[in-house]
Amino acid sequence: MITEAARRIMLGPLLGLALLLIAAAVPVAVLLGRRSYLDEAGSAASCLLNAISGGPRTITDSAWSWQRYLMGKPAAAARVWLVDRLNGTPGHCSLAWQSHHARGLL
Repeated sequence: MITEAARRIMLGPLLGLALLLIAAAVPVAVLLGRRSYLDEAGSAASCLLNAISGGPRTITDSAWSWQRYLMGKPAAAARVWLVDRLNGTPGHCSLAWQSHHARGLL
């Protein structure tokens, strides 16, 4: 079991590594015209971020942010706002949650 302090210490380097891997893969995928690869890489990075931050590993950070909002968790509305803005789509978290819910993941 990883303690909360250890998780916080590990969060920075692990997130940095995930972002570095995605940053390296994106130009290659764009050159090859692989849009679905970019979508899958983004989804995988989101699941990794969610797992590192304490959420379920099979759920994207977007869907889990909306789930936390529905549960009335502190700062959940701010997290939803931030994730929606980063994805450039108003309602992104809600749509991600609906997609996960329809597939029985939530």
